[in-house]
Amino acid sequence: MVQVQPRTGPVITWPPLPDDFKLIDDPVENIQQPPLAAALTDALGAAQRIRPEMLIGSNFGLVAGVDNETVVKAPDWFYVPQVNPVTEGVLRRSYTPSLEGDPVAVVMEFCPPMTTASYQSAPYLPTASSIFTSKFCRCPSMSPTSRCEPD
Repeated sequence: MVQVQPRTGPVITWPPLPDDFKLIDDPVENIQQPPLAAALTDALGAAQRIRPEMLIGSNFGLVAGVDNETVVKAPDWFYVPQVNPVTEGVLRRSYTPSLEGDPVAVVMEFCPPMTTASYQSAPYLPTASSIFTSKFCRCPSMSPTSRCEPD
């Protein structure tokens, strides 16, 4: 007798972003996010820590297939140690871990500041982006800068 094991989670794949996939270009929710991301990247550049084979992005789509559906999340800031180069003249629209290079190594979500009372009364609730990044992209370093409200 063959016993079928129940599926314990979603099926994750690493498809390329389809050429006709419409990327959302909504404004950021936290107006402090773009300068924070730029400052972090600038500090790494000033310390000469950025190399051509790396990918550092801000509000840039990370792609995974979750149960045969293409899912794209754009964390506030992320770092990939080594990516495959794109063809000259081609703009990278997104990044699919494993397919286009290393897994994402660090992700940061810059959450809006909360009052002390908010910190004391609100439980930490992970965002959809943090769940996507930690579980599906298998990122070992997820760092919200403060407690986040659910997306």
